[in-house]
Amino acid sequence: LADVLAASGAPTEPARQDGLHVCFRGPLKELPAGADGSYGTSLPLRYAMDKANDVILAWTHNGQALQPDHGYPLRIIIPGFIGGRMVKWLEDVEISTECSQNHYHFKDNRVLPVNVTPESAEAEGWWFKPDYIINELNINSAIARPAHDEVVSSEGSPLYEVSGYAYSGGGRKVIRVEVTLDNGASWHLCADDDVSHPANTPTPAGKYWGWCTWRIALPRIDVASAQTVRVRAWDSAMNTQPSNLTWNVMGMLNNPWFTVLMHKETAAMAAHTNGAVVRRAEHPTMPGQQPGGWMTDQARLGVKHLQAPLAVDPPVVDELDVSRVSIPETTLIQTGSAKPSNGVEAPEKKKTATSTAASDPRGAALWANLPDTVKRRVITPAELAAHNADDDSWIAVKGVVFDCTEYLDEHPGGAESITMLGGDDATEDFEAIHSTKAWTLLEKYAIGVVGDDKAAAQAAPSSSTVAAVAEEKAGAVAAAAGAPAF
Repeated sequence: LADVLAASGAPTEPARQDGLHVCFRGPLKELPAGADGSYGTSLPLRYAMDKANDVILAWTHNGQALQPDHGYPLRIIIPGFIGGRMVKWLEDVEISTECSQNHYHFKDNRVLPVNVTPESAEAEGWWFKPDYIINELNINSAIARPAHDEVVSSEGSPLYEVSGYAYSGGGRKVIRVEVTLDNGASWHLCADDDVSHPANTPTPAGKYWGWCTWRIALPRIDVASAQTVRVRAWDSAMNTQPSNLTWNVMGMLNNPWFTVLMHKETAAMAAHTNGAVVRRAEHPTMPGQQPGGWMTDQARLGVKHLQAPLAVDPPVVDELDVSRVSIPETTLIQTGSAKPSNGVEAPEKKKTATSTAASDPRGAALWANLPDTVKRRVITPAELAAHNADDDSWIAVKGVVFDCTEYLDEHPGGAESITMLGGDDATEDFEAIHSTKAWTLLEKYAIGVVGDDKAAAQAAPSSSTVAAVAEEKAGAVAAAAGAPAF
């Protein structure tokens, strides 16, 4: 990038670069918010022009043209920075006397103080305070082994290899990785030779841009007996990871010790006559949209959250405890199948909660918290589609219909990100970016379930039922008044 900017007339003397910025912008009308719907951000020009920082314009990846989801045909790469600064589908590069004025330069990728809520961030101008912008990545690490759902037994070879990866931002070297089996009371240090950095590092300027892998062999009996396996890393600036996360309004840059819960497998242990200890590993989350993990909504059906140090072993959760979930037949409304007691037709093969709860724990948790009056109101796709205006916006998530109209002005991502999905199924979009707290907040706007015309006729609520739904919803909104929105 420095070469392109210099060829375009940008000043090459550092003293003349001070106070200037290089701004990047993607396609127009790509996103719902902002004056032109584009995604844009910027860097200080001095940083971009310093070749030690290796800021590049990229059009190939591993010798092949960029894939569309990686930014084809052109994108910015800024090693050691968060992805939010690396604009994809690049259309415009401009040198300016001020930082990018793009909506997303200010309303995204910020770590605001813990006492700042979405409402106070807007009212008090926190989004525009430069001290809270995120540029460089912070130190972080993760465990790959024990893998999620891996069963670790005290039987076998005397040593068990725990492994994973770590990285830091700003070109800082990961200098140390430590693993604890007793919630931080003591630590096992990975040997230098067992922390492997990418080839050709450091760069000529001394930068470590890539993530590294690490491994450590520990006594198998200690791993099989541990309540948790946790890791932390350190970088060359002596930055390390905290033991627990710190809440912030966007949930960004949280890097607490990566923690794997180790559940006692009592049935497997009973099968061993020699007294072997057996535990099953549970990671915090799974990649992408895969279900599972003790930090997710699945935790509502099993482990709620980690309190370190643990006073007792985590509860055994071999499978989801679906007995805690009550999902009425209206969640599975279709025609031409058996009728449950509420008169709404449902598929014969899905007359219990078991399969749904196990394969879709988030949906199961959502249904378990809905009032019965909401579950009994069936809304057809046509009725849902009719509510797609800027002042009347309904969406469907996991088969539940939500009237989001009252929330449009409060939504941190802007009303447009809701209204663009008005009258439609928003499950995929909602799942992709929203936290557990957002799912909880969503519940109070539930008004019914999606079903076809026949199901709607069978479950048509009386006027008193509709009034009860409205009254129940109003009560939930009043009870939540003053609570922060996420």
